[in-house]
Amino acid sequence: MTAAQPILPPHLFRSRNFVAGLVLGFLVGIALYGTITYLPVYQQSVQHLSATSSGLLLLPVLGGMLVASMYSGPLMSESSRHRLILLAGGALLSVGSFLLSMLDVDTSRLVASVYMVVFGLGLGLVFQNVMVITQNSVELKDMGVASGTLTYFRSVGGSFGTALFAAVFSSRLTDSLDSKLSAEELRAVHEHGGRAGSSAIESLSDSARTAYVDAVAGGTRSMFRWALPFFVVAFLVALFLRDKSKQAQAAPASAPGKPQQAESAS
Repeated sequence: MTAAQPILPPHLFRSRNFVAGLVLGFLVGIALYGTITYLPVYQQSVQHLSATSSGLLLLPVLGGMLVASMYSGPLMSESSRHRLILLAGGALLSVGSFLLSMLDVDTSRLVASVYMVVFGLGLGLVFQNVMVITQNSVELKDMGVASGTLTYFRSVGGSFGTALFAAVFSSRLTDSLDSKLSAEELRAVHEHGGRAGSSAIESLSDSARTAYVDAVAGGTRSMFRWALPFFVVAFLVALFLRDKSKQAQAAPASAPGKPQQAESAS
């Protein structure tokens, strides 16, 4: 047996919400997998936390996602303001990325946690709700294809974001260390300071340790500055969404005497 569209039906791209949902999924993948990957590096190197503690301090991001998802889900089903919810998510992602781009050596854990809560709220408003928008933009027979396509775009966004921000972080780190350390100190950093947050960093000289911590903080700031334009684009893309429920309300009713599709199927 063969299928007419074995990969992806082209007619799905006629839906504005479907295309906008794929773009938002790609950008959310960048946010979730790209930027959060390097927050533990900052916490271990700059705030001198263990690997376990740095993982626990990601709870503000996850908590923000949980709260936003819990309260925005019922709003998505009870109201017609789908676009407003995703606009709020894009705005919070942009604000959260801007706040995280100000992380410094002297930033306290409490302040950093507040920044991460804002970022997590933005993720929670967009991450799962964009799936609802995408599924509602297609017919029932295409819902599985739409869901799988969005998941694929989200994964591609995560891979893209991780690679891009790794390059930004590494470039900023290398440039900063090369400008501040001698050749001997650079060798010591590469030999003993490669594991962020490990006791090897403490074995460096005062100047090398200070330069390394400053370089990690600078790399983290640069990474979130690069991330900010992507989240601004997510906000702009959300402007093009249509509220599906409004379209359904505006659709003409079925002809008199003609049973509706849902009733005939029962």
